[in-house]
Amino acid sequence: MQAKSVRPAGVYLLVLGLLLLGVGALAGGFGLVGDPSGRAIGIPLSWLEHTPFSSFLIPGLILLGVLGIFPLFTALALWLRPQWRAMQALEYLTHEHWAWSASLTVGMAALIWITVQFLMLGVRHPVQIGLEVFISGLGLVIIGLSLLPSVRHYCAR
Repeated sequence: MQAKSVRPAGVYLLVLGLLLLGVGALAGGFGLVGDPSGRAIGIPLSWLEHTPFSSFLIPGLILLGVLGIFPLFTALALWLRPQWRAMQALEYLTHEHWAWSASLTVGMAALIWITVQFLMLGVRHPVQIGLEVFISGLGLVIIGLSLLPSVRHYCAR
């Protein structure tokens, strides 16, 4: 067995972080899509007063896809490292398996999501602050783990 095929601890932690983000976002996304008024998950529709949204449907769909499905797909791809011809150009640019680039993208997407949420909603509730801090921290952890030399070596082409 090649040393590169042994998953370092950083990969386990990165996959765990991606799964945590993905499962949490799926729950929130399904809650918002299932009830775009926000009542099902305890968010008042009044929070959207100064945003371009009249319901939580579009934010819920974005949450579901970008921070729910995409991180789960990335975790699976990082674990299995499938060889897809369509992704070879990205691998040629980064010299890492495309799942590595996807994990960095997930971390940045989490930070962008929270930043936009904060700018649009402001601070409305203490639980919101806790969630924003948690998601921001998780995004930073995902980025940091992705940049670990052992993870990059594991993903190297």
